[in-house]
Amino acid sequence: MNRIILSQHKITLHSSRHTLTKISRSYQFGRNSRNSGFSQPPGYIPPHIWMKSRPEREDLKTSVFGVDEKKPTVDEKSYLSHAAHASLSGFPVTENFSYEIVNNINEIPKVDQKLLNNLQAMGLFELTPVQKHAIGIMSVDEYEEVDVKIDEFNQSTDDNPPYERVTGKFDLMAAAQTGSGKTLAYLIPIFNRLLRVYPFEAMQSLLISRTRRQYPSSVILVPTRELVQQIQLELRKLCNQTFVRSVGVFGGERPERQMFELNKGCHFVVATPGRLLDFLNRDCISLKFCRSLILDEADRMLDMGFEEQIRQILESPKFQMPPPTGNGRQTALFSATYPREVALLAKDFLRGPNCISLTLSSAESNTGTIVPTWGKAVRNKNEDEFERLTRIIPKEINQQFQVVVGNPESAVPNHLLQLILEMKSKSLESVCRVLVFCNTKREVDQIDNYLYSNGIKSTSIHGDKTQSSRAKSLDLFRKGTANVLVASSVRRLFAACI
Repeated sequence: MNRIILSQHKITLHSSRHTLTKISRSYQFGRNSRNSGFSQPPGYIPPHIWMKSRPEREDLKTSVFGVDEKKPTVDEKSYLSHAAHASLSGFPVTENFSYEIVNNINEIPKVDQKLLNNLQAMGLFELTPVQKHAIGIMSVDEYEEVDVKIDEFNQSTDDNPPYERVTGKFDLMAAAQTGSGKTLAYLIPIFNRLLRVYPFEAMQSLLISRTRRQYPSSVILVPTRELVQQIQLELRKLCNQTFVRSVGVFGGERPERQMFELNKGCHFVVATPGRLLDFLNRDCISLKFCRSLILDEADRMLDMGFEEQIRQILESPKFQMPPPTGNGRQTALFSATYPREVALLAKDFLRGPNCISLTLSSAESNTGTIVPTWGKAVRNKNEDEFERLTRIIPKEINQQFQVVVGNPESAVPNHLLQLILEMKSKSLESVCRVLVFCNTKREVDQIDNYLYSNGIKSTSIHGDKTQSSRAKSLDLFRKGTANVLVASSVRRLFAACI
């Protein structure tokens, strides 16, 4: 029996370009199709094309990566050089368990050259502690032989050889601090696998479907639209010169524009739970062939009341998400904290026998979140809420508590102004950027107005501002046009992405 493995690293051993081209054509027109003029549906890429690189365009590369490569800041260098101790727990962690610790991008297992080129263009080389371990764990492959069904009636035939479905062998639970680099920690392994291994089943379904429904291979669920947009910025860089299409879907704007992007093809979807559920109910998306699922900022999603929607997305038979058993999908859950509710979510949606918990702690102090083993919850009953939150603050952040005496509406803004002026005078950089978090939207506006009226280039964001206004404020802060960004506490979620 012939065997087809649509994987870049195995393709030369088990197949030939001629064979792949033949298969591609049979999918394109259907085994018994009478319409030889059938056009390829949006999102469909033939296997022999999927493995290739798109022609390089210098103007596009500049717009995606910028003119200058990213240089590590003083704080990032400190974090990268900081020694972190990794503790693993879970059913797979036995005496014989091993995985590759990836110290730099050249050590990524089976790295696709297109991905490596894009990471180099991003100025990335040395990896952070969570990246070193998460990439290695999530890059371990699991193989399963699957029957091929390619005709327009979705019928299997004897002359169609099987192929091997490739997914991640291990699920992962990990704690992610602000600035830890956790976005790339999960993007790199699942994106690399998508480039290496042709998404055969999803592409096949695009061909036989009579609708514009898309079958993404990877789904990332996050709590806010700002986080969707920030992850999309990273994915845009990774997608450079590849045929992978990533689409972000989120609330706060009319769905027509996002639906238009989905209809052009979607292999990767980054979404807030509410809007994804909307598109699933509209039958724009099917999760039937989702092979990688990421739950990012899981504790915040639960805090914001998304648990019911998450469960609908992952449990409803109508949406066809592969169950957390066998070789259906790989799931990774990242959370700053692990209260009981997050542990229960992980128990329901991660594969217990294949789940690894990754705890990173400082060798010098007892900092960092303890990640519970799958099926268990870890919480020190004698530890109050303040101590629990203090544990998750990165060592590199210097905390100072200051008491302001006087009328809060006048004394606090003035105290902040003096602190900012002092920081600007001591800063060695040309642009001193400051984040100010407030408890209420009213305080955000008051602080912003006071600072701006006293000569500080400030801007602000909170939930009552429009999406375009928030996006503009973030852009001004990133570029350094505004030195101070004042935000309501709910917006802390995307602080790591700025």
